[in-house]
Amino acid sequence: MVQFEPLSLPMNFGTNLFDVALLFVVDVVASGPPVLSAVGSFAAFAAVLGILVTALFLVGLAERRDRTLLRMGWDSVAVLVAYLGGLAILFTLR
Repeated sequence: MVQFEPLSLPMNFGTNLFDVALLFVVDVVASGPPVLSAVGSFAAFAAVLGILVTALFLVGLAERRDRTLLRMGWDSVAVLVAYLGGLAILFTLR
């Protein structure tokens, strides 16, 4: 049976849902073409990185194992590697 941590699920996914809703509001209020069509490669990659990190957190919440690396779970290591790799790529895209 899958068990979720009760406090981490709303905290992780509540802000992402709020950000998506905020984009909708900005798109409705702003005049001109849709806001998302005006983003560049930096913002698009940042969005994909956010989706990837959120997906890794979701997998980590759903699949809990006791194996660790440097006292971190494998899901945390994967998030750290994805985040640092994404920051390096974002640095080159600036």
